Amino acid sequence: TALVTTVPPSPPLKRLPDPYLLVPKALYFLATLLATSLHSYKTKFLIKMQHLSIAEVGFVYSIVGVNFLGSLFWTHLADRHQSHRRISVICPIVYCAVTCLLLIPWPGDDGDASFARKLFVTAVIGTAHFFSAGLFPLLD
Repeated sequence: TALVTTVPPSPPLKRLPDPYLLVPKALYFLATLLATSLHSYKTKFLIKMQHLSIAEVGFVYSIVGVNFLGSLFWTHLADRHQSHRRISVICPIVYCAVTCLLLIPWPGDDGDASFARKLFVTAVIGTAHFFSAGLFPLLD
């Protein structure tokens, strides 16, 4: 008797990803690019332009823990009002606008960081991180 073997059929070719998923993937990529591109230069900017010491920059960055509260807030708001897409668009715009507040020249800039300036920088960084926290849980 002859040995007959059959070859199993090959699986069908995979289709391209769902075109509706391309927009959230692109948003996720751009949100990550937005957050990481500013972060690496922000420390040098705070030292040189805002006249903060390294220890003061560390204190300012301690407010970044507001990300946790922001992610809870934004996901709850998006789920409650079914506004994921709207929040995904508004959060990066507000993040950029608030971060640009650091570019405003400080009146009477004498090269020393006053307490008011440190408080302003901390509030701006905290607010920016609060809005950036809305991006990743919604796009993930």
